[in-house]
Amino acid sequence: MPFWLILMPLVVIAVSIPLILGMVPRNHWYGFRTPKTLSSDTVWYQANKIGGKYFVVASLLQSRHISHMI
Repeated sequence: MPFWLILMPLVVIAVSIPLILGMVPRNHWYGFRTPKTLSSDTVWYQANKIGGKYFVVASLLQSRHISHMI
């Protein structure tokens, strides 16, 4: 089993936590970037909080799937 298959879900969770906690200001590099989210701090933080939660759930599901492959 390649190590990166185990590492990637953990990296995605680690990157998602600051988005969920509202620690990432509006920018063009990191976060849920669309014209609408980049136009307003309120929309930016709401979208990234929701998107971060979905990333965590997807990563947990992927981890569960990987653990069944081992």
